[in-house]
Amino acid sequence: MKKNKLFYLIAIYLTLVVNNFIHATSPSALSLRIPQGARGIALGNAYISVADDPTAIHWNPAGLVDVSRISANLSYNSYIFNIQSFFASLACPITLSKNKLLLGGAFMYSDLGIVEGRDETRTQTEFVSLYDSSLIISIAYKINEIYSIGGNVKYITTKLWSGEENKSYAFSGDLGVKAKLLGSLINTAVVVRNLGTKLKYGNSVENSLPLDVELGVSVKPIKKLLLSSDISIQSNSSVKLRFGTEYIVNPTFALRGGINTESKCTVSIGAGIKMPISISVTPASSSFGTLGFLTPQKEETEVQEKNVLFLDYAYTHYIITNIGGTHRVSLTVKF
Repeated sequence: MKKNKLFYLIAIYLTLVVNNFIHATSPSALSLRIPQGARGIALGNAYISVADDPTAIHWNPAGLVDVSRISANLSYNSYIFNIQSFFASLACPITLSKNKLLLGGAFMYSDLGIVEGRDETRTQTEFVSLYDSSLIISIAYKINEIYSIGGNVKYITTKLWSGEENKSYAFSGDLGVKAKLLGSLINTAVVVRNLGTKLKYGNSVENSLPLDVELGVSVKPIKKLLLSSDISIQSNSSVKLRFGTEYIVNPTFALRGGINTESKCTVSIGAGIKMPISISVTPASSSFGTLGFLTPQKEETEVQEKNVLFLDYAYTHYIITNIGGTHRVSLTVKF
């Protein structure tokens, strides 16, 4: 009965999504589409079926169930047109008998630059800082060993010019579903982003949020190799294709690459480093021989990673549009 209710809620949500697509106007707060987290960006943004760290709050909240312990992430994006984006996220797993619940939160701030204001005589009047920000609360639930579901609630603030009449606020929601097939050999995912209220500045026309529906699949043909692909259907009637790959060189270093049709054609490369911050060493206990006597043995120890630091970097180059390149850096800590 509970599962039926869950699927009814999902059906209602998707009905609202279709309705919003049909009646969509020109979207605002496009900074909500700025990708967050260097690992996912290095994979060409093909990450919704892969996301398993705190940045899953941005990519696919259902992926939060793969966070095994309290984790935090800080990300910095040097984006196109001098846009600077900052993203901070936290994920906390909670075990509930056979199932798993996970709570998370994030804050995103995009500095859209400083605009110089002038009056009708072209005299300089002021400098105005423009920005978008989002406060996000997330929850994810592991239904069973195959399926998980997650959702976000966002409070969005945007500023397009000086004065309260040029600020706007909105609420939106995200919904994600993730499925692990063949013992996690293949992952599939579906995500709906930014379904919510509209933004309105003063007496202007209301603007919809950038609604996206995304589908993704990833596969591990061998243990050290990951292949992923996504398709994004956006409210401005555009379709984006994304492909990525990751190769684990050794337990502490990974190489990544990707390509997508964002801005016509975009190529990404990146790398990740895993560094234990602290470890615990447990000595092996002595054992008795078959005759009951203490048998001298070579002392053995078991080393366990307690706190782990992940440092990720991604470089993205916009080929056809000749915008240039952008840099992303992420820092993730598992406590």
